[in-house]
Amino acid sequence: MGKSVRILLVSDLHAIDDPKALRSSVAINYAQMGAPRALFNQCLTTVRERFPEGLDLMVVAGDMTDRAGGIALSKVWGDLHWLAEQLCIPLVATSGNHDYDSRATQSVSPKQSLMGLNPPFPFGTTADRDHYFAQEHAVFVNDELVVVTANSSAFHGYIPKGQKESEHGRFADYLPEYIKTSLDSLDSLAPYKILLTHHHLNQLPSFDTEETSSSRGHEQVLRALADYGDWLIIHGHKHRGWLQYASGYGDAPPLISSSSFSADLGTSSFADKVRHQFHVVELEPSSKAAPGLGGQFGSVYSWTHSPIGWTEAIASDDLPGVSGFGWKANIHQFAASVRIEVSKKLLMDEADLEKFEPRLKYLTFDDRRRLINYLRTGSPKVEVSTHTNGSIREFALTKATV
Repeated sequence: MGKSVRILLVSDLHAIDDPKALRSSVAINYAQMGAPRALFNQCLTTVRERFPEGLDLMVVAGDMTDRAGGIALSKVWGDLHWLAEQLCIPLVATSGNHDYDSRATQSVSPKQSLMGLNPPFPFGTTADRDHYFAQEHAVFVNDELVVVTANSSAFHGYIPKGQKESEHGRFADYLPEYIKTSLDSLDSLAPYKILLTHHHLNQLPSFDTEETSSSRGHEQVLRALADYGDWLIIHGHKHRGWLQYASGYGDAPPLISSSSFSADLGTSSFADKVRHQFHVVELEPSSKAAPGLGGQFGSVYSWTHSPIGWTEAIASDDLPGVSGFGWKANIHQFAASVRIEVSKKLLMDEADLEKFEPRLKYLTFDDRRRLINYLRTGSPKVEVSTHTNGSIREFALTKATV
């Protein structure tokens, strides 16, 4: 495994086609927009400028449309494919709760609009489509990547014992065996392995923590995948970018929660706390791994929509402009070692930091914030300078300490 891969991540577009709807400028309304591809064009330009060498894959983590709008679904699926084609990369998607017509507004079959999409959903051929809906997953494979796209909305529309399945995600008890059969059928497993799904597996912290829409049954899916190596989990649904690790075992995989690309957040309780974003996930090869760095590791780059278009995210956004994942550090112990080193050098710039701890870039942004807080408040106090995208610029002993 000698090559990094880069993956464009888009989720929760919630596109509509309604001439009467009043929506924010970011939201996609095909009935009103004079240039429907404006957000996609801007995204394309941004990605090309940042990564002139190109990307390897595009993934869409569900909720392409809003309340199963069939016309909008078809149009936004076309625009997503247009974006992937412009970047010369394959597209792999998964279905969200809003992509399923669980309210039976257009058909008694919740998945009918998805089944009718062209090109076939979630990728590839009609055989891939049929496998996805019959066995609740499908597997995309190339030389570098294995992507299991799992349908956490498969039971939406059912109401067993009066409980609406549309209120949460679910992986059936039989899904782990289905996935294992699919993986066992492959001639070989590519080095980078991803589970793509819509509903979150772990709750995100700080706010909106009382909702109960996470996926049921995911624990056994993760344990089944673990038999095939290290994985990265990507999901949408929460409209909020976040990085954490799955629970359950020591080498549990990283979880990337994608922000919403263009949902109209309206007056929701957390509308002022989240940002519209897209991301590029970079996975790095094991040959680059520093000692003690295992599993899937790399970086997530994020852009936030502003009045002038997509701009590099700042440190306070959902996901900052750059965050790592893969190094599960003891932050208290690392902060102590930084204090000792800074006390000797007085100042550590980026070159010093890279030499002192090459795994620093693989801290999640939340662990990075915790590290900065510990250094600034402990003793001796260490001042931390950061770039606007959140990455650390330098450590310095405070003047009072000197």
